[in-house]
Amino acid sequence: MRDSGSFVTAAVPAAADAVETTRRVVSAAQLTIALSTVFVLLLLPFLIGATVSRQRVVRAYDDARRIAAAFDRSPMRTGAHDVLIGRGKFPSGDKRSQWFGGIPESLDRELAVRGITLRTTDPWLQPYIVNTGASRRWVLSAGANGILETPYEGAQTPQGDDVAVPLPLAP
Repeated sequence: MRDSGSFVTAAVPAAADAVETTRRVVSAAQLTIALSTVFVLLLLPFLIGATVSRQRVVRAYDDARRIAAAFDRSPMRTGAHDVLIGRGKFPSGDKRSQWFGGIPESLDRELAVRGITLRTTDPWLQPYIVNTGASRRWVLSAGANGILETPYEGAQTPQGDDVAVPLPLAP
């Protein structure tokens, strides 16, 4: 410090001199690992979701196959409804369709009469539906979108994302 009359002045070091900076050099390998990790973490939810979705479709197909096999062992009861509905929230679709003419949980009752206990709710928590009055009979799940896209009559294959197994031909 020096005294210049009435003022006191002091020398202050520059900010760049006062703060010691440390630079870290990132190698190409470290950068590649970091970017790869971020990429995998971003894709992980999609990979898990696709696996879960496939597992649900497989389970729905397996359940529908078991329900169809239950009807293969013995004929439909006389006076049974044209549409049997399992447990769950009924899917969306064209309300004028015959699919919507069934009685909730009638599929459970029909299976109980046969002494069979099977799951009648699909992996999306909607009922399996059986059309027993059509020429092409199905055990059907509306699939992930929850919309019945397979027509009640005349479809040779399931439509949209519906999961369906044909029932054995009526005796």
